[in-house]
Amino acid sequence: MRDQRPHFSTSIELAGNKIYYRIEDQWVTFTVDQIQLIGEYSAPPGVMAADYFFSFKLRDRNLLVDIPGYTDGLFPMLSSLKRQLPGIGNPILQMEVDFNSNVLYPAHVAGQPLFKFEHADSPVIDLPILRNFGKKQTISKVIREEVMQAVF
Repeated sequence: MRDQRPHFSTSIELAGNKIYYRIEDQWVTFTVDQIQLIGEYSAPPGVMAADYFFSFKLRDRNLLVDIPGYTDGLFPMLSSLKRQLPGIGNPILQMEVDFNSNVLYPAHVAGQPLFKFEHADSPVIDLPILRNFGKKQTISKVIREEVMQAVF
């Protein structure tokens, strides 16, 4: 984790079998048994709101919850979560400086890349003479098909 100056406030905690995640004044709540997949991913500094995240893929909501690595309570929550979900791997991408990802749970796919990242540049102002001066970078991430097939 390189950026220690968050641009927004986040916190997370595990209470019983429920996880409570807050980003500013919005809440996401899910249970431990809804977790299908846990991973981590990194991004170059300045490209996204943060540069290191944990991702939770939820079963019945078909939802991916991305949690910045500097979220208050994240590492104590992960430590507690390991007691309920044996086999969670250890994070390895904290100091990565490029797009990279890693599956942490379930154990039979741990260590594989989680996401396929795609980058696209487009001009900020779409006039022929100005196209090369300002580019907007668009990043998309998709869970790799091989990983999804392995967890179903």
